[in-house]
Amino acid sequence: AGYSVGEIAAFAAAGVFDAPTAMSLASARAACMDAAAAGASTGLLGVSGATDAGLAALCARFDLEVAIRIDPGSAVLGGLRDCLQAAAAEGDARGWHCTPLKVSLASHTRWMREAVDGFDGSLAATALQRPARPLASNALGRVHTAADARTALAHQIAQTVRWDVCMDLIAAQR
Repeated sequence: AGYSVGEIAAFAAAGVFDAPTAMSLASARAACMDAAAAGASTGLLGVSGATDAGLAALCARFDLEVAIRIDPGSAVLGGLRDCLQAAAAEGDARGWHCTPLKVSLASHTRWMREAVDGFDGSLAATALQRPARPLASNALGRVHTAADARTALAHQIAQTVRWDVCMDLIAAQR
């Protein structure tokens, strides 16, 4: 299992591709995401001490998305910077711990959708293998085939990282 761009390293460790390919894919992924982020001032906000319902309400009120689900009360939210700032003030007022992250894009949200196609093109030009070891994906859960690997790596850019699900999959391996 890997977390965000760390998923590329996890896929390499599982035998989907080699280390030089992982480095090339990480660079291509970053370029696609930077290009997608160029049109809007977006970012991420860490929130802990909330409830699922509270996070959902905050997202709805400020047009945010859950970028990373860590556990039931902790998440990273993504969206426009001014909305994140207002959400942080409201979260803090509710007694939650809100931390603006020092990133300039809303990874794992709809603001990265255009990056998916670009990165999928990079993956299409890359030979992928079936994982040789158990592999958990943030986007698909368990990855079994090279086709699953391609889908998972492309889609996780603009979809919620389900770190909680990955941890559950790892725990089930014991």
